[in-house]
Amino acid sequence: MLKTLCWVSFSFLFIFFTVHQSFAGTNEGSFTPTSILVPIRAVVLEYESEDGETTSDENIYECDDDEYAESGCLVELKDKTATNYVGTVINGENSVTVDTGTYNRIDVQYCNEPENSYTAKLKGSVTLGGTTYYTSSTEVLTTDEASMDYVEVEFSGRRSYNIIPSSDGSNEITISEGDELTFSMLVENTNIAWAKLGEKTIVSGCTENEAQDKSVCLSYPHPVPYLGTVSDPDLKIWHIDETLESGDTGGQVLLVFTEEGGDLIGGFTRRYFSETSEEPSGNYDTQFKTTFDCNTTTCDLENYGTSATNHGYLQFLGFEIGQTSFSSSGFYYLTCESSDEDEDGDCIGAAWQYTPMTATLQE
Repeated sequence: MLKTLCWVSFSFLFIFFTVHQSFAGTNEGSFTPTSILVPIRAVVLEYESEDGETTSDENIYECDDDEYAESGCLVELKDKTATNYVGTVINGENSVTVDTGTYNRIDVQYCNEPENSYTAKLKGSVTLGGTTYYTSSTEVLTTDEASMDYVEVEFSGRRSYNIIPSSDGSNEITISEGDELTFSMLVENTNIAWAKLGEKTIVSGCTENEAQDKSVCLSYPHPVPYLGTVSDPDLKIWHIDETLESGDTGGQVLLVFTEEGGDLIGGFTRRYFSETSEEPSGNYDTQFKTTFDCNTTTCDLENYGTSATNHGYLQFLGFEIGQTSFSSSGFYYLTCESSDEDEDGDCIGAAWQYTPMTATLQE
């Protein structure tokens, strides 16, 4: 097949907003780390057919085994220049050629097969119960600022799939001979981590000390990839309350647009901790796998679930992206109890559950 220049520049566009801390009582709080290091082994353009088969794939970035042995392929997600990443592009250049053809997905890989987990590092401070704590490589959390260091957290899984959005709704792009495209990755780090004076909240992305009285967690970083030029992307964050009154926010919907009032690029869900937050229904740890029936005012959204069978995933039907606050009947999560799984762990008795919600846009 013919080759065409697909990538003329590889850049990270970091979206920063006013940083604030949010708390869940006195012993747990969200915070924005000063440094986040995440391994990225490859970024792959793919085409997935309707039956789930990958019929074509092209690497547009790769960190090889030698680099992995030397640096761990770690990318600093708080560095707007990300020189350690851009400088290690294939062949040491900021461009790569790929096969002409049609693609509908971008796969960000954090580790290589057969591995199914990866380790990230974060460093920062958080206030809990009026006391400032700092991340520690030995104690997880410490009150000694001089001892602040990276703390490591391990994630299950090895990749994140991202659709390629398009204005015609096809969610695919056709690359022809001679085309030149810019590839960017957008990352939002505000309140991406949380700490607790107690045992860890979940298994993946968290760590705790031996006494289980201090823990630190990092949400899945979910970089949002984009094929195209974007100079001033717009991030919108909605807090999701599972009542018709605000205050119990346990999850967030984050959507990235090309610009204010522009096209939707992608998005993800994320946990949220505040003084009154409650455990949400469904899964708020994954990116959106489907955005469909989108226009300037509403969008139907669907994220990934907690297993290969996707039980626990969320659907937001008629999500009103044009409103600052709204209540909706279109919030569903898929459930599957262990008693409903077969011997291979596949869900055979899943049922959609309806939960009313209020969504409030954060300024």
